[in-house]
Amino acid sequence: NINFNFTCLKGTEEDYMNASGDNKGNGNENGNGKANDGGSGDSGSNGNDSTANNNNNSNNSNHSNHSNGSGNERQGEFQKLLFGLCFFHAFVQERLKFGPLGWNVPYQFSAPDFVISARQLAMFLNEFPDRVPLKALAYLTGECNYGGRVTDAHDRRTLMCILDLFYCEAALKDGYTYSPSGLYPPPPAATSDHDSHVAYIRSLPIIAAPEVFGLHANADITKDQQETDAMLSSILATQSSSSAGGGASRDSVLQDVSQDIQQRVPGEFDIEAVCYKYPVDYYESMNTVLTQELVRFNRLIHVIHDSLANLQKALKGLVLMSDELEELGNAMYDNRVPATWMAKSYPAMKPLASYVSDLIERCKMMSHWVDNGPPRVFWIPGFYFTHAFLTGVKQNFARKYKIPIDNINFNFTCLKGTEEDYMNASGDNKGNGNENGNGKANDGGSGDSGSNGNDSTANNNNNSNNSNHSNHSNGSGNERQGEFQKLLFGLCFFHAFVQERLKFGPLGWNVPYQFSAPDFVISARQLAMFLNEFPDRVPLKALAYLTGECNYGGRVTDAHDRRTLMCILDLFYCEAALKDGYTYSPSGLYPPPPAATSDHDSHVAYIRSLPIIAAPEVFGLHANADITKDQQETDAMLSSILATQSSSSAGGGASRDSVLQDVSQDIQQRVPGEFDIEAVCYKYPVDYYESMNTVLTQELVRFNRLIHVIHDSLANLQKALKGLVLMSDELEELGNAMYDNRVPATWMAKSYPAMKPLASYVSDLIERCKMMSHWVDNGPPRVFWIPGFYFTHAFLTGVKQNFARKYKIPIDNINFNFT
Repeated sequence: NINFNFTCLKGTEEDYMNASGDNKGNGNENGNGKANDGGSGDSGSNGNDSTANNNNNSNNSNHSNHSNGSGNERQGEFQKLLFGLCFFHAFVQERLKFGPLGWNVPYQFSAPDFVISARQLAMFLNEFPDRVPLKALAYLTGECNYGGRVTDAHDRRTLMCILDLFYCEAALKDGYTYSPSGLYPPPPAATSDHDSHVAYIRSLPIIAAPEVFGLHANADITKDQQETDAMLSSILATQSSSSAGGGASRDSVLQDVSQDIQQRVPGEFDIEAVCYKYPVDYYESMNTVLTQELVRFNRLIHVIHDSLANLQKALKGLVLMSDELEELGNAMYDNRVPATWMAKSYPAMKPLASYVSDLIERCKMMSHWVDNGPPRVFWIPGFYFTHAFLTGVKQNFARKYKIPIDNINFNFTCLKGTEEDYMNASGDNKGNGNENGNGKANDGGSGDSGSNGNDSTANNNNNSNNSNHSNHSNGSGNERQGEFQKLLFGLCFFHAFVQERLKFGPLGWNVPYQFSAPDFVISARQLAMFLNEFPDRVPLKALAYLTGECNYGGRVTDAHDRRTLMCILDLFYCEAALKDGYTYSPSGLYPPPPAATSDHDSHVAYIRSLPIIAAPEVFGLHANADITKDQQETDAMLSSILATQSSSSAGGGASRDSVLQDVSQDIQQRVPGEFDIEAVCYKYPVDYYESMNTVLTQELVRFNRLIHVIHDSLANLQKALKGLVLMSDELEELGNAMYDNRVPATWMAKSYPAMKPLASYVSDLIERCKMMSHWVDNGPPRVFWIPGFYFTHAFLTGVKQNFARKYKIPIDNINFNFT
């Protein structure tokens, strides 16, 4: 029911900075983005500030009475809950050593989480003398303080379940324990001072069993394995890389190993030839599975050959030994699969030698499939993405026998004999739908799994269906030529439409997608197949679903982009598009080709007759969208000019290195050092009625991250310019950005949003730091520079929290009103 009322104030900022307390509580904001804090008053009081202050003083008086009257009585409850909170803090941190069994994501719970929760515990016990608000404490501790770091939904649920062990009614009673074994009870009531608590903690078991953390005893296996891996990795990392006793050096070993792997691993598959030999077929999903598998293997093979070639050049001194190549060499020397390979690889836990042999076997299976057709027995673990193969098998069976795919399941039985028996078997064994125990699936020639003895009947029915299908195709192909021509041209227009929208940036697509030719080819084949399959109608909804949701939509990740894609497709796959006089744009400049346009040359001539420069209205955009496109093209052109400019000096001017040295030193001297967070927390502690303290601390933490990155990167750049350290790719990009007066990407990764050039950005950062320093030294200013915050929303929320807590009003009822 209470709103902030903002009005423009007369005078300057200094008038209100130096004003006396008479102006407090006016709740105004001036036009230049400076908020008037009004001393100790709160905005929104609208002339009734004195009454509000009186009420608040009364509330504070009652609060003090409660605290003084019940503090000693609640000592036992506070002691038990505080010890439980300490146990909980250790609990959530120690679960990290159990890996994914402890937490799905490793979180960095820290001391401030505990300190804030402990202060809230003390504050709430004083605030509510007649009861213990366990639900409120659990919410603040679990959902806000510790839960603020938790990103996984299951981890959040686990965290709240753990907290229920410590913040519950039973924990306030005697005889309660924190573990099923009963070895971890709260300290007895006689344990009141610090020394007795320390002595009690030392009496607990030294080695905590997994049951303390709510885990099975076998969870120790994961922990021990992680510790062993860490120990062995440390041993490998500390071993000498030089040879002793006449053995081969590290570089020669890496040279031999890389050459051996490069020779053994086959080259990339010819995807174009495979697509021609195994085209997309509605009744043969294995063709699509094969193509997708080869694309995945090609990505991996390309990374392997490319990285090995670069490593060999680096070992010979032909290229720079980058951090990535250094890590590649270390992994290969330690017989580990490099991280760059695993980023493009199928899941594997084998050492390097076994991994390479396994990859070669997988490639052999794929090569045999490409050369000789689908094998009779499939090595299921040999697929990159096994689920795609299993889904393809089910799709084939479902489409062949007209059965919903959701009604089809696999049935596994063990077969007698060896793999060779089934590889060389005749067609009598087809259609058994079984899988043997060694992971090889029997394809059964032309049969399909799951027919269970009725394969001959199913084949007869299928032959009948194929006969009818052929009759439909022959009888209606010529009649539907006009519909096919219009829809195919519309599909071509749609393909160009979605690709050309990329040049409009976020106005075109929220995410830049790489729509490609295979999306169009598959959609065109589906269009031809469906028109033959349904001679009496055009299944526009099915075509729109396959084209928009599956083929093109499979690349779309943003929900709004997906909706936009389907709306665009409705322009081309609709009943109106099949009629004469239809156009693809409001201006009418882009109609489908006339019926007389039947051959390739006439289509090309028609397309050339269309406007050369497509206006934004063709893509469903406003005419002003050209501004974004032109700006992007201009930026790209200027960036290319900057990238190609010479870095050497001419006419006696300063060299590039000297310019970077001067600029980096100037920025380093001007940007202040990091804030002392510990001193700020001591001076401005967490206070329920003063959220600005928390806002200040959080802002300084954010600024510290940015300042640390700036000083650290500039120091490393100066060392690299002097030749003291290696000029890495990151430092090279930093130097290029500074030379071009751009904010480096490493800074922007830790920075507040900004689009200013480097010089203005640094000046702006210094002004922001001055505001924060003035706040730390002199207390909250009377006028806040709102755009100067790193995260402005936190400040605005803090203002609302202060007002809500002071006057006991739900924060959801408080809004800002700007005039």
